[in-house]
Amino acid sequence: MFSQVFLAVTARELEAVRPKRTAYIACHFSAGGSGLSNMPHTLPEGSILLLDDSTPVQGHDPETVVKQLNELASTFSLRAVLLDFQRPPAAEAQKMAAFILENCKCTAAVTPAYAKVGFPVFLPPPPANKSLKEYLKPWNKVYLELYAEGLEITVTKEGSRFSPISSASPLPLTDKRLHCHYGVTVFPGKAVFTLSRSREDLSALAREAEELGVLGVVGLYRELQ
Repeated sequence: MFSQVFLAVTARELEAVRPKRTAYIACHFSAGGSGLSNMPHTLPEGSILLLDDSTPVQGHDPETVVKQLNELASTFSLRAVLLDFQRPPAAEAQKMAAFILENCKCTAAVTPAYAKVGFPVFLPPPPANKSLKEYLKPWNKVYLELYAEGLEITVTKEGSRFSPISSASPLPLTDKRLHCHYGVTVFPGKAVFTLSRSREDLSALAREAEELGVLGVVGLYRELQ
């Protein structure tokens, strides 16, 4: 299962396991320098590197960062560098993302808030109530993150309220088009629909992503092992 998924590991996890397809996480901008920190010392050939913004881009030198990324790309024959930027896009971070996209020697992708026309994007998984095909329509080149986030939809006469949930107990019904399980609970004046994805749903979602031309799928090793 999950043979088509790049399993994301930290440096410590990588010492214990070497997934067939590896994505290295927790590389970030240095807290005391102009470049990167927590870079990998070893990686299987063809791995993916994720660069996050847990340390904000502030005074870092784009040329230094790209030089470090290109050295890693050459040393380990990286498949891609994914910019997992989750902070609101400040001007300096946008400049950094654009410079990396334009100058990285291997494929580079960035989260939607920083997306640049003509370059790949790194997307979170589709909401549990949306088909992958529909979700991918606005994008041409995609790397997809994979994790089991659920959704609760509360329907009343006033309308529907959508609330993300971290997980849900096993649910009785299956929607193969959405790759999710769901259940319905009816209360006076409202109905609550709960949707979530099991391991099997995530595996099916990854297979469909590959069929639809997604460039790669990344999920945490500790969740999908």
